[in-house]
Amino acid sequence: PMVTVDVPLSAMESFRERYSRLCRDSHQEPLRIVLEQARERCNDRGAPMRKRLDVSTMCLSVEQCLILAKCLRTDDTFTDLMLTDCVLNDEGCKALCRALKSNASIRDLNLKGNNLRTGGAEAVGSLLKYNSTLIRLSLEWNSVGAVDGGVTSLAEGLAVNKTLEKLDLRSNQISHKGAVELAHALKKNDSLKELDLRWNNCGLLGGRALLSALQQNKTLVQLDLTGNDVPNDILQSIAVTMGRNVEQQALESQHYFRTTVLTREIKQLQEDSRMQISDLIGRLDQQRERFEHTNRSSQLKIGQLQETLAETTHEKELLEAKCNMSEAFVSVNEQKVKDLGDLVVRLKGEADDERKEHKAELEKEKQRHMTLQRELSDSVRTSQKQEAEFETKIHDLQVQQKKLEQHINILKSELDMAQETVKQREKEAAEKLQQEEERHLKMTREMERRHRDEETRWRDLQQSCQQSWSERFQQAETARFKSEECDVFNCS
Repeated sequence: PMVTVDVPLSAMESFRERYSRLCRDSHQEPLRIVLEQARERCNDRGAPMRKRLDVSTMCLSVEQCLILAKCLRTDDTFTDLMLTDCVLNDEGCKALCRALKSNASIRDLNLKGNNLRTGGAEAVGSLLKYNSTLIRLSLEWNSVGAVDGGVTSLAEGLAVNKTLEKLDLRSNQISHKGAVELAHALKKNDSLKELDLRWNNCGLLGGRALLSALQQNKTLVQLDLTGNDVPNDILQSIAVTMGRNVEQQALESQHYFRTTVLTREIKQLQEDSRMQISDLIGRLDQQRERFEHTNRSSQLKIGQLQETLAETTHEKELLEAKCNMSEAFVSVNEQKVKDLGDLVVRLKGEADDERKEHKAELEKEKQRHMTLQRELSDSVRTSQKQEAEFETKIHDLQVQQKKLEQHINILKSELDMAQETVKQREKEAAEKLQQEEERHLKMTREMERRHRDEETRWRDLQQSCQQSWSERFQQAETARFKSEECDVFNCS
């Protein structure tokens, strides 16, 4: 019998299957472009390409938006979602934004040219409040600013968002009130880097509000207000502030990089010192183990030599005892000889033969005694020679022990020198880090002083301009008043 094995579907295949099933359940025709884009694509190296879902210029109905929203709610395959010129209404935009609140893969969202108004703007603002992965958002060619509430909702979401870096609001009919709302949001936002407000209606008041917001916002590095009827002096002030933010971020990035490099070097030095210390400790342990092993071997050999010496001494004592016994035996024999001599004297005539035999035995006994004495002397000399060799070996072992102790002292001195070197390097690294911090603080203070001088100069210029305009206005009023008087006089 054949065994069927269920092969797990890839993420793209799972998305295609779910999209097709939801279209069938809703009696909608699946969009061919969605099915084509929901396929695995690899580059020349065989790695998966960046996944983009682009349904631009496709007229999406509310039902199709709901189907896409259900698929995107838990999807983790697509990173870009392009919905340019899709004629979305507020309901479709709300459905997609609700789904993207829980989506964790979409980084780029393009809603250009969909004529979104208050409802769509509120949905996008709510999306910005809860989404934590979106980085780029384009709302170009919509009508978010046609009603004040739309920009307010969008600004509320922007104020609390922590991930968005680029926001495109070109051609959205944003008035000075909407610009003020966006300025309040920029005072609280600390992630946005680029804001495009070209071809709106921000005007003088909106420009001033944005300039005031930039005094607190330190992350925005690009703000484009072309086509908003903003005076040139305010645009120049905004450009100066943008330049300050760019320099500030460059200084912070440089300081962070240097701090990271110094921290990495300090960690590397600490790791090297730990490795050297552990290596020295390991070498000391090995030397100590070798010394202990040598000491144990020496003690064992000394014990063996002492045992051998004790055995030799015991044998010597036994030989001395035998010698004493032989001497006692000889003295006894001599006494017997003397007694026999007396007996021979008394019985000289009767025991000549016995005397001769006894003399022969006595000579034999003397020869045996001399042989025993020679053997004893040889044994004593051999024992003395072995004892001298043992003393020489003991002396060599003591010399070797002294050499090992000297080597251990040298290793200890090297370890102390290595520790002193590590401490010196750590001290130099700490001094270098402190100098870098002082230099960064000095540069920051210099930038703030320059900024204050620039603000003072612009403030003086603004006051002089206002005074000049007020004088011209008074002159115009005076001329008008004189003209009216002349007209009245001519009429009379």
